[in-house]
Amino acid sequence: MVVHLNKCFPNQCRQRGEPKVREWIRYGIKRASEYGIIAQRDTCKYIDLMFVYGREFDQDTNLPWASSILHDRALRDPTTKLETLYEAGKQQQGGVRNRG
Repeated sequence: MVVHLNKCFPNQCRQRGEPKVREWIRYGIKRASEYGIIAQRDTCKYIDLMFVYGREFDQDTNLPWASSILHDRALRDPTTKLETLYEAGKQQQGGVRNRG
């Protein structure tokens, strides 16, 4: 995951430093699992969204689409939930902020 993040978000990783990046990874794994997202690939995408939209993107009132998807009871399959979230995030990229 560290290698992936350094490849996809080199500036953010450089600014944070490896210990902080690892802490974000641990936090992302924990947050994703709270939504039932535990598959490695799905968790990776969740952490990618954290790097794009901010560490607390799932609770950000400026990003209601994220919370709405994560709490949608109709999306029972975690992979489907994450794919829906990831696609919504890609559609929102006009508002990408690369938040810390």
